[in-house]
Amino acid sequence: MNYKPGTKIKFDRRFKGIVEVGNYQRHYRKVAKQHTPVWFKLLVILTIFTGLWGLCEDANRVQARPEVVSEAQEEPSSTRPLERDTVAREADRQPTIDDWFDKYFGADAKIARAICQSESGLKADSMNKTLNKDGSWDIGTCQINLQAHWDKIPGDTKDDKVHWLTMPELNIAVAKLVYDSQGWTAWTDYKNKRYLKNL
Repeated sequence: MNYKPGTKIKFDRRFKGIVEVGNYQRHYRKVAKQHTPVWFKLLVILTIFTGLWGLCEDANRVQARPEVVSEAQEEPSSTRPLERDTVAREADRQPTIDDWFDKYFGADAKIARAICQSESGLKADSMNKTLNKDGSWDIGTCQINLQAHWDKIPGDTKDDKVHWLTMPELNIAVAKLVYDSQGWTAWTDYKNKRYLKNL
């Protein structure tokens, strides 16, 4: 075999001889292409197909996701009328006397309620004008002494103050002022422990 001067040659065991490097590379690629097993080609095709299938599945998931989110966003709208009804009912619900005791007395609400129940039966218009030796009046749900707590009660005249004390929430609010300044001993039924039957 004749080679031009400067031609790179190498010994190739596969072709059992010395070949030009350029020819060897071209010939090797050709031979490799001819001798590629069928199973290998099928494996490569299967791998590519599997990869493309996975990409399609991911694309479908991404497109489907906004629909799921939109459904999740629509769910609260179906319950919104119920929530509005609940809020409306809460707003329309008239507060009870227990609500006012809780509002003003907090943790001591049960004791305050028991004392007032014993004093007045929780009647807003309850008025004691004869039991006090000094002639003072006890008025309303918590039997607030009109004369003793005159300055704590809004109103310019006696009638104004009496009317003010016949409103349960306002009466309980004044009772809290009395409790803060004198404690429970301001009420006779606390001192004689008659209130305990209402706990």
